[in-house]
Order: sequence, then C-alpha cells, then structure tokens
Amino acid sequence: MSSASLLQTTDQFIGGKMFHLFKLEKGSYQRESVMSVEETLEIFNTSEWFVKIDGGNGVLLFNEETGKYDLYKRFDRKFSSWKSQSELPENTFPISNANGNVAEYCAGSFTHVYHQQLVPRNPRKPDKVFRDIYRQIDHAQSEGRFGDRKVISVEIVGPNYCQTPKVPVITLAIHSEQVIEKPQEEFKTIDEIYSYLENYFKENVIEGIVFKYKGVFHKILADCFKIDGVSVSKWGKDGYKDDAPAPRTIMPVE
Repeated sequence: MSSASLLQTTDQFIGGKMFHLFKLEKGSYQRESVMSVEETLEIFNTSEWFVKIDGGNGVLLFNEETGKYDLYKRFDRKFSSWKSQSELPENTFPISNANGNVAEYCAGSFTHVYHQQLVPRNPRKPDKVFRDIYRQIDHAQSEGRFGDRKVISVEIVGPNYCQTPKVPVITLAIHSEQVIEKPQEEFKTIDEIYSYLENYFKENVIEGIVFKYKGVFHKILADCFKIDGVSVSKWGKDGYKDDAPAPRTIMPVE
C-alpha cells in the first residue's frame, strides 16, 4: 500500500476530525450556540446514532493478495511547516476530514497530519498483543462477521487503550455496530436538543454520541455538558467504569 492513497471519512468512521454539534467554549457546550439551527435540527432528527468509544482508532482494510484483513492504527505525525504529507512512510494512509480535506491541524510551526499506519502481521520484533488481535480478526472473518466489506472502521480497545470499560483484553470494536436507539419524537428547537442530551448523559455513562448524517460524522462529548463548570456526566469520574456499558467487540479466540 502506498502513502499516496487517501482514506475518506465518508460512510465510515476512519478517524478524521468530526464536527461538534454545539459550539465549545472553555470545554463547555454553549446551549444556544450551533453552526446552523436548521442543519443541527436535521442532523439530530434524521441521523444514525452510535456510541463514541474510548480507545485507539484504527481501520481494517481487505488485502486482495492475501484474502485477509490488514489492521491499520491511527497516528498523529508532526511536520515542520515546510514539509508535506508526501513524506509519510510507506504502508500509511493520510485520512480525510469530514469535509474531504486531509485531516490536519496546525500548532505553532508544525502541521499535524492524522494517518492510519499498518500494524504488520509478522513484525521483526514479535508483539503478542497484535498477534492475538490478528487471530481474532481471522476468526471473525472465517465466521462471516465482516461480510464483503473492504473497509471496516474499528476502535482498538482494552486495558492498554484508555482502559476501555468492561473490556478485559485487547480486542477490536467495530464502529458501525455501536448503535444507539434514538428517540422517536421530533425535536423542534435547539433548546429541546440540549436538554435531551443533558439528561441523557446524566443517566447514560458513555463518552459521547456520534451522529452519521449524509456520510458526514458529527459528535457530542458527555463531559462537555456542564452546570456551573461541573460536568453532568459520570464519565471520567471515580467509579464511572462500573456503570459504563461494554462496547460490542469481536470475540477473543481462546
């Protein structure tokens, strides 16, 4: 695979930057502040909803030569301002943002480029963790878990990846399987949406929600709903993992 290719953040969670549904100010969402009232209402009422998972972003790409899936893991590579994304190493894909541009941001004199980099099946230095993950991937494929998909966006989860709640071993969660049952009623104002989400995160201990709308992904983070500077969510607080649901993962192979 060449670094010249680009993974598009369309119809998949590929790891580009997602847009916040509400505007952020000092780590808090502003109740009446959105990019577009009409678009926000349409996104909230018509999109598909998914649990935002706490882990390490990655993607499975089907390898036509081997007939198996290769795992890529997201990294953030930093370049001096005069360098370009063409200097990414082989077996690496830049990632597009939701707007179709390469996922990058500037900080000082450096440009940061998000990219997915191949996790080799047989590295020079053996890695038991990823060897076990590849066993899980091959088992899931043999069971027909992936269907005929060529690109499967995943989250690497478990003890070494943000200590994902209720995941005792390193494994993969498929983003498209983390479905949230959305409310049936139609929301007519931004205030109604804000109040619903504020109450939702008081009761549901998750990192956030991802909204899939016309192939573009937007997000809401639970701990950014605050009252007097204090988050309404238990997420990240003492004991929160006891109440957080486990993500749906590919089952470990014994």
